Amino acid sequence: MKQQLTKNAIRESFLKLLAQRSFDKITVKSIVEDCGLTRNTFYYYYEDTYDILDDILSQEITRYSEMMASGTPVGHILDEFCDYAENNQNLVNHVLRSSKWDELKLYVQKALDRGVEAIISGYACGRPLNPGKRDVIKNVYRASVGGLIEQWFTRGNIRGMRERIDVLTELFGDSIEKAVERSVEK
Repeated sequence: MKQQLTKNAIRESFLKLLAQRSFDKITVKSIVEDCGLTRNTFYYYYEDTYDILDDILSQEITRYSEMMASGTPVGHILDEFCDYAENNQNLVNHVLRSSKWDELKLYVQKALDRGVEAIISGYACGRPLNPGKRDVIKNVYRASVGGLIEQWFTRGNIRGMRERIDVLTELFGDSIEKAVERSVEK
């Protein structure tokens, strides 16, 4: 219990600082000063600030995956994503406009991979999929969704995301489900 509270304090301090400044301006020193912990305590839980970002992204993907597994429609999950981006616009901008964006992009892409995999698994409902077809579905949707998200963020048009996602869902909403159905091994 205490360990989880300590990790939460570190994450909360990191997110608070990220809402105020660029990712590359956040140091371990600034995090531990903000949350009142020692550097040793920080390093017990995390290697560096990239590790915290990865942990936060993993938690969000897990949350969205659990929503998907419980039957929450993908459109609702995307709405929650839009809400988060809109409510934390400074935080998102400080990640995307960081001088370390090329390094950070790897963590974001890894999280996106996990998210797309969760959607595919949700639609597969435990049925085995042809591995080659599963990879194609994953790659197409990761590239499509990741590209759109990056465009929205880099152009600074976070507020327009919801409308674009609504159009995306209207046009292609059932295509991933149909692709998964076509990939079920007989």
